[in-house]
Amino acid sequence: MHNRLISIVHKNSILSEAQNGFRKMLSTEIARHTFTESIQEALDQHLRVVGIFFDLTKPYNVLNHNTLLDYLDSHGIRGNMNSYISSFRNTAHGVPQGSILGPLLFLLHIYMAIH
Repeated sequence: MHNRLISIVHKNSILSEAQNGFRKMLSTEIARHTFTESIQEALDQHLRVVGIFFDLTKPYNVLNHNTLLDYLDSHGIRGNMNSYISSFRNTAHGVPQGSILGPLLFLLHIYMAIH
């Protein structure tokens, strides 16, 4: 399921190239470096820099299943996922932690929330 979903995400450019966490060949270390570099460039140009940071407490637990499934469906991501979705719908929120699919579902949820 992860392989099918990730191929659709790449094919349709669903995630931003700036999204580094939980992506193959990218890391939060790259994101930190890019972020720090952009701050330094702004300071070098004598611009003011302001940062707003969010700390999501237990972010995997707040993901709404129906919202995510509707989003996936609206982007043509559907198919025979009955066994996964039936267990997924037993609860209203959260993604499987420690799984390969959980981080990807979370990224899609975050992407959906800002677009």
